[in-house]
Amino acid sequence: MSTELSKLESAVVNLSSEDIMQVFNLISDLGDILILKSDGVREEKPFTIVISSSDNSFESLRSDTNDVVQTLKLLLEKYIELKKK
Repeated sequence: MSTELSKLESAVVNLSSEDIMQVFNLISDLGDILILKSDGVREEKPFTIVISSSDNSFESLRSDTNDVVQTLKLLLEKYIELKKK
């Protein structure tokens, strides 16, 4: 497993809002894309999180949410599983 993937796994365990920038950097270091969008017009689930593969090695992971930290944690767990394959 790559060093970047190991660091990402560690960051996910106790993910806090302060860790989100580190997560952006680690995803980037792995060559993939993380998008966090706020859609202030939507009353429900105003945040969208997308993790995409830069080399199409997996389908994009996407979720609309009210809870950025919890949803990012769930998507990162799925992402790590996909990267280990």
